[in-house]
Amino acid sequence: MMLAESDDRTRTAVHVLALASVLCCAMAAARVIYTARFTYLFFCWNLLLAWVPVGLSLVLARRFRPGRNPRRLVPRGAVGSHVIS
Repeated sequence: MMLAESDDRTRTAVHVLALASVLCCAMAAARVIYTARFTYLFFCWNLLLAWVPVGLSLVLARRFRPGRNPRRLVPRGAVGSHVIS
């Protein structure tokens, strides 16, 4: 089935990206230890922020995959509950 193959490819891509992110943060930490300077440490924060759209797109792709009924995107009560007084 094409869907299972796509899931495996997505899972593999996410694992490779996660490994690359961990490796980059480990190299930044090694640089801090070696030089005792905290310059360029913001790259780890940028990597963390880069995972936000990746995670959101994975959730949305799973939610709206073919064959599923996407009745609602957000669970009932999550939106508009602050309006009720």
